[in-house]
Amino acid sequence: MRRQRGIPQTAKALIPWLGFWAFFAWGWRVRNPFTHVPAYGDVLEVLWGIRWYAEALWVNGASPLFTPLLYHPAGWHTSTFAFAPILFLIALPFHATGGPAFAYNFLAVLGLVVSFAGMYRFARLFVS
Repeated sequence: MRRQRGIPQTAKALIPWLGFWAFFAWGWRVRNPFTHVPAYGDVLEVLWGIRWYAEALWVNGASPLFTPLLYHPAGWHTSTFAFAPILFLIALPFHATGGPAFAYNFLAVLGLVVSFAGMYRFARLFVS
């Protein structure tokens, strides 16, 4: 009886990830992650928020959760921002490394990778 040869286990585990990175490379429009962002509009608010947190904490020594610079005279509570304060804090080391655009791009890619990993793990529970 002949032994059937199949795909090795490591290759089986790598195929979905290779597909993910192939589609990612095909669809990601950013060529320079330090100066370009993949979209416009709400991304500018996130870039402003990353920069505000960095300046408030490192330069001004103020609370980043409130800014008097917007909606004068009442100011604005930045904790009501759609991008959670914890994500701004996570973005700060990347802001120090390469600026707000790099921090945004890094977190966007990290979010896609974590989402794919979770989806893949969830699918493996139900699919052989």
